[in-house]
Amino acid sequence: MTESVIQLVGIHKYFGEGDARLHVLKGIDLSIRTGEFVSITGQSGSGKSTLMNLLGCLDRPTEGAYLLDGRDVATIGDDELSEKRNQDIGFIFQSFNLIPQLTVVENVEVPLLYAPGVKAGPGRAKELLEAVGLSHRLGHKPSQLSGGERQRVAIARALVNDPVMLLADEPTGNLDTQTSEDVLDLMRDLHRQGRTIVMITHDEDVAAQAERQVHIRDGVILEEAA
Repeated sequence: MTESVIQLVGIHKYFGEGDARLHVLKGIDLSIRTGEFVSITGQSGSGKSTLMNLLGCLDRPTEGAYLLDGRDVATIGDDELSEKRNQDIGFIFQSFNLIPQLTVVENVEVPLLYAPGVKAGPGRAKELLEAVGLSHRLGHKPSQLSGGERQRVAIARALVNDPVMLLADEPTGNLDTQTSEDVLDLMRDLHRQGRTIVMITHDEDVAAQAERQVHIRDGVILEEAA
């Protein structure tokens, strides 16, 4: 049986105190296996963004257990968690989050600056940029790229540390229809290569591109569909 990269057991998340305390996630159980491509959908206020922040180790659950690649996140100190987040999770954002002053290849190399134990350099970044079809853009700045090209740079950056999981937050949200399809094609290729991908989206058509779809409403997982 394929092991789980992510295992959530009885996850609750509260914000605030006293009468103002808000119960956002209400007993989430979710397992994602190595090599799966899973989409998580939900309307605004469903708890989707809170769940994404927990999966990305940007926040911790109030109750319950989150195991990432076999490690209970609750047992990891802040410094080590930051290192684990950098090395084990590749983030892909709707707004790309590229550094405008840096070239394309320099942007891809940024995560390596925070991973001293990873033996990689410009060669790794150039290899990934070639893989996403941007070998001709290495010296360009983000402002010189199209939206689709910038998202491809972001995907290459997310891969540079060889993470155990790609976490994509609305990866096609700022792209037109054809460019969105091109980016989804790239993500499907990565899945076929064995990458574990978790994609957060409000778009049901985009969500349907995943191998498995999880729908969340009012802090509870309502349904899962293959």
